[in-house]
Amino acid sequence: MRTSSGTLGAMGEHPYYRFFRRVSFPLSYDLWRKMPRHPSFKHEYWDGKLHWTPRPNTCDVYLNLDHWQPPPADEKSLRVRRERITIRQLHEEDWEKVPRVFCAASRQWPPLSQWDGAAPLRAARAIVEWARRGKDGPLVPEACFVAVAGDGGAGSGEERIIGGAVVTLVEAERLRSAPSTSAADLPHLDWLFVGFMEQRQGTGTLLLGAVVKALRALGHHTLASTVLTGHAAPMLWHWSSGFRLPRGDKT
Repeated sequence: MRTSSGTLGAMGEHPYYRFFRRVSFPLSYDLWRKMPRHPSFKHEYWDGKLHWTPRPNTCDVYLNLDHWQPPPADEKSLRVRRERITIRQLHEEDWEKVPRVFCAASRQWPPLSQWDGAAPLRAARAIVEWARRGKDGPLVPEACFVAVAGDGGAGSGEERIIGGAVVTLVEAERLRSAPSTSAADLPHLDWLFVGFMEQRQGTGTLLLGAVVKALRALGHHTLASTVLTGHAAPMLWHWSSGFRLPRGDKT
């Protein structure tokens, strides 16, 4: 599950936005009026067709690192411990494997869900490469992690990456309604993702816990993240993990 989207770049620049497709197909007007509206698209009707135009709508949320505690683990979440899930820092050689995991985590959500064949993986590679190159802000390598299943030992060849967390440092003024007590630069959770088959088992919380511990050690007090308002599961994960809108912001 992708739980955070790195959407700080201008809409025409960030590859994540570029992969949203415009959709048009024949539909009766009555059916169009009854269809649910997705916040990431503008819904229009003319010439006997429904027209969806990409209009990604995001909100910035914030986590107080000083008071963060992991949410209580249920029986399903305890499965990750039995399966020997290991959280370790993201290594340079991991970047080649991360896009495939990112793709597996994000294919059920726009924009990757709009594509077939090899296109979602190509999109994932472009999106991950954008973050790796620090296009939204320099990476915070001490706070970038992967979750691996297996022994996790160096050179064992048995580990399998099932999730990851990528953190960058951004200017607070680029974020919507950043807390007034924030530093000039804030760590931003560009991406936190877990492969589809490994979701809802506590791996995302383990990754976030590693990020929080690393950022605390670096002297940070706030972690920012950006979510698409149309992605219900990632929004709920952020909320249950302690992220909040700034006081007074009702985005």
